[in-house]
Amino acid sequence: MWQSSENSDFYQTIIRNNLFAPLGTVLNQKPVPGANVTLIATFTRKDHASTRAILKNTATGAQKTVLVGDTIAGYSILEIQPKQVLIEKDGEPATWKRITPAFLD
Repeated sequence: MWQSSENSDFYQTIIRNNLFAPLGTVLNQKPVPGANVTLIATFTRKDHASTRAILKNTATGAQKTVLVGDTIAGYSILEIQPKQVLIEKDGEPATWKRITPAFLD
């Protein structure tokens, strides 16, 4: 008698490759580091000690208020500017920007 399981190589090929996906669809994408963090708002002031940013973890929905020098998801907060936060991880700088609809700018 033939037995099957979802872990067999035959079924794994079908599970990994969606046969009904549109052409050009990238399946099984590798996660982008820091992609699960979204910038919600920045509060900038002349006094940089009270400058803050609100970040949201899109995977969990949790929000966190950060200051310059804080660390979140392995990224160090270097600078908080209006509508963007300059970050660094492993010596490589990057920027989180707040994306706003055109009618709110």
